[in-house]
Amino acid sequence: MSRTIIVRDQDEERVYASEDLPLMVGGGSDAQIPVSDRDDAGPLALLGISDDQPFVQPGTGGEPVFHNERPIETSRWLSHGDAVRVGNVRIQCEFAGDRLELRVSRVPLHAGESDGDVPLLATEEIEPVAYEGAVGVTRARHFPIRPLPILISAFFLHSA
Repeated sequence: MSRTIIVRDQDEERVYASEDLPLMVGGGSDAQIPVSDRDDAGPLALLGISDDQPFVQPGTGGEPVFHNERPIETSRWLSHGDAVRVGNVRIQCEFAGDRLELRVSRVPLHAGESDGDVPLLATEEIEPVAYEGAVGVTRARHFPIRPLPILISAFFLHSA
C-alpha cells in the first residue's frame, strides 16, 4: 500500500509519496524539513515507512532526536499523535487511512534546558532502513510474533 505523506510546515503544504522517502530532517538544501541554524548539519533525522509502518531514525548530524520528548538513539515506530523533535523543530504525526500528515512547528528551547537531563527510552530497537544515498543505515526487517505456536510448544514441553 502506498501512503500519501503531507508535510504542513508553517503556511505551506508539500505532498510526498512513499517512493519519495526517506524525508530528511536537518540542514542543507537536501532537507525536506529544515532545522534552523543547521545549514551544514546534514541528516539529523530520517522519517520513513517500513512494512507500511512509519518510523523515525536518528541521522548522522549528531543532534539529539526526541520521540514524545524522550531522547532516542535507535529507530522508533511512530503512532498517531506521536511527536518527533530535532532542535527547535517539532513534528506531530497524524494518520488517516493511507495518509500520513506531518505537522511541523518551530518551538523555542527554554533557557537552561539540557537534552541530556531526560533518561533514554527503554530498548525497543528497530533495525535502520537502507535508502539509496543515505549514509550509515541498513534494511529493516519486521517479524510479527505469533503467540499460538509459542503456547502450543510450551504446552508440549511442559507435558514431556
